[in-house]
Amino acid sequence: MKKHVFIATIILFFLSACEKTIYIDIPDNGRKLVIYSTLIKGEPVEVSVSQSNHVYGGDEFTYPAATVTLYIDGQKTEELSNQGNGIYLGTSIVEPNKTYKIEAIAQGLETASAENHLPTQPDVVSLINNEDNMQEYSMTLDLTLNDNASTIDYYYIEMFVELTFSYYDATLGKDVVELVTPMALLYSDDPIISDKLWALNGLLFNDKPFNGKQYRLLFYGDSYLYYNDEKMKALVTATENYTIRVSSVSQSYYQYMYSLALFAEVGESPFAEPVQVYTNVTNGFGFVGGLNYQEFTFENVSTYENYQ
Repeated sequence: MKKHVFIATIILFFLSACEKTIYIDIPDNGRKLVIYSTLIKGEPVEVSVSQSNHVYGGDEFTYPAATVTLYIDGQKTEELSNQGNGIYLGTSIVEPNKTYKIEAIAQGLETASAENHLPTQPDVVSLINNEDNMQEYSMTLDLTLNDNASTIDYYYIEMFVELTFSYYDATLGKDVVELVTPMALLYSDDPIISDKLWALNGLLFNDKPFNGKQYRLLFYGDSYLYYNDEKMKALVTATENYTIRVSSVSQSYYQYMYSLALFAEVGESPFAEPVQVYTNVTNGFGFVGGLNYQEFTFENVSTYENYQ
């Protein structure tokens, strides 16, 4: 037994002695423009423009002075106004069935551009909050939608929560109203929702399993609120406003969000396959995608007993 322990010790010694630091020469193609824009129906075009960093360059953003031009259906429409901190805002309102191209020019950097379109609004038949089947979640939701058979469609569902708390403040001697926005997450056991996309707060999927058909999706919503327990004990009422946003998204939006979720899943693991985050920007990085949504709201009024 002592002999085996001695041999194991010697092996560990030599293994530790063989450690070597290897410096990897990572190719650097120089700095490039980074463009981000989500085209949303009924809203003006807004673009974020920054400059890429070297892989060892840190996390600070650099915002070069850029000229950002918007083209609609191939026609130059306007130059976007610089709002500061890399944000550029236009006056053109996003509409379906049009192609939007964004071009950014900055001194010392290659001209970068990307284009995309706005998909048609999702055809939602119904969205029901099934209060009789709450289980351990805040909401149990039942969605039915009609899918277009002539196109490949992509969908993204999100939840936004606003909680208005009314509680008695002993110091002030009166009721106080406070608005908070807790983190909201969605879950689903449906096989069309990939378990690899856990890093997304919403549900991302495409219509390949049900193209051209009516589809029913069951999913669950939850919000996480870390709140002062003394305030909770003094709670009078809490009004919870839930907004469910069901969106049709462009293929570029889908690919970017999908790759971003996989990238988050891999993290800094040295054993995982590297993930390249999707970009549709020519001569740069980032993405331009389209999003067209319907929103549904639900309200719930609670007292302290509901939070036990």
